[in-house]
Amino acid sequence: EVNCETDFVAKDATFNAYAKTCATAALALEGESVETLMTQSADGSTLEESRQAMVAKIGENIQVRRVEARGGAGKVIGPYVHLGKIGVLVELEGGNEELATDIAMHVAAMNPAYATPEDVPEAELAKEREILLAQVADSGKPPEIMEKMVEGRLRKRLEEICLVSQLFVKTNDKTVGKLVEEAGAKMIGFTRIVVGEGIEKKEDDFAAEVAKMAGGSEPKAPAPEAVAEPVVEAETIPEPVMAEPSPAPEASSANGEVTNKRIKELRDTTGAGMMDCKRALIAAEGDFDQAIDDLRKSGLSKADKKATRVAAEGKIAFAASGEKAVLVEVNCETD
Repeated sequence: EVNCETDFVAKDATFNAYAKTCATAALALEGESVETLMTQSADGSTLEESRQAMVAKIGENIQVRRVEARGGAGKVIGPYVHLGKIGVLVELEGGNEELATDIAMHVAAMNPAYATPEDVPEAELAKEREILLAQVADSGKPPEIMEKMVEGRLRKRLEEICLVSQLFVKTNDKTVGKLVEEAGAKMIGFTRIVVGEGIEKKEDDFAAEVAKMAGGSEPKAPAPEAVAEPVVEAETIPEPVMAEPSPAPEASSANGEVTNKRIKELRDTTGAGMMDCKRALIAAEGDFDQAIDDLRKSGLSKADKKATRVAAEGKIAFAASGEKAVLVEVNCETD
């Protein structure tokens, strides 16, 4: 899984090629850890060096978040990735890759929690029984009848959450377990990952930041029902209305003025945010080199700043070879 910050970057050809390169390298390593993966070389540089270069070029935090691998001698692997957002590996003993891939598509669509009832932890079963028993406690039935009711409902619940008990989504006429059995195969297990799952996204209040930059008070939040959550790209953030900076020293040329063009040039050079670049130029009285130095010292240039931003978008890439397959998630900030 390779994460970025936005879906715009997640659709970028360079980003997608990087995710595929990571998956190919991970397959050669038979999974391993992200740390080991990032030390591998491809096209003359390590994956970590390529990641840093991409961060500096694209201007977003990009992270290789996790690597999942399945397979081994005598195993059949079915990989499936849905729109780069959901990745699944299904592992069988016997059968063929077409069957395993069909089941992987089913897993992507139906999201089972476990492969078989035997995979369900005993603690979860006990908790489920406790809940079901509480539901039938007031039924007035004899204890032995209530126990049968609980077991029946528990069995139905397991059929819902276990892969082998679910009706195969492509035909809806037999269970996945029956499909595997008819093929003379055995279900070993599956891995399913979703881009950005478990990552808490930070909501930035751009209006408040703009107001603060302009020297005004932060706008009051509207009533909860009136709150809108638009997706605002960095390039569309309006320039704050600010007082003109004090005149540059006599030795300064026109090139030292704080203009939108100079701000953009500083941003392109350092990779820092627009607001940070404007602050740096004003503080440096238009001295471009001084502004660059200040941004670097404050950790706002290049990958330093990007690495602190939440990367919850991205792509899941896979690579497969015979009896082995891997999933790699690469995250960015936008899709």
